[in-house]
Amino acid sequence: MWLDRSLARARRSLTALNSWPKDLLETLGGSTRGLYLTPEQAGELYTELRKTLERLDRYRERRDPNKRPADALPIEFILLGYPVLDLPPLPAADARADGDTDDHTTADGLIPPDRRPAGSGENVRPHRRPAGSGENVRPPRHNGQTE
Repeated sequence: MWLDRSLARARRSLTALNSWPKDLLETLGGSTRGLYLTPEQAGELYTELRKTLERLDRYRERRDPNKRPADALPIEFILLGYPVLDLPPLPAADARADGDTDDHTTADGLIPPDRRPAGSGENVRPHRRPAGSGENVRPPRHNGQTE
């Protein structure tokens, strides 16, 4: 239930940037990272990020309206760490280094049905970051649309 509420609030706000105070447009937003980690590495990284989030506890007293600055706004930070279960694997790095660029997609960039991961929907596109793109690229959804 908390996840649905948190993600609904995030979606509402992040899709309505034109309603944000101008000062926040350049300081807040979203960022994702897709990484390949061992369970131990994932645990270490999550712990490190959680400690960063816990530093925000110094502002908890501001739940009391009498203890917050007049210009304070409600700001929410969400920390999520989870295994990605519905994306096909990336081609092996050594295959790319050998010049094998066949990522097993059709001419329109979709993964053929016989190569899709079990339980995936139609029109699956391979998960890859465009060359030269920034760190804040969102992976495609199954229908090729970005969220």
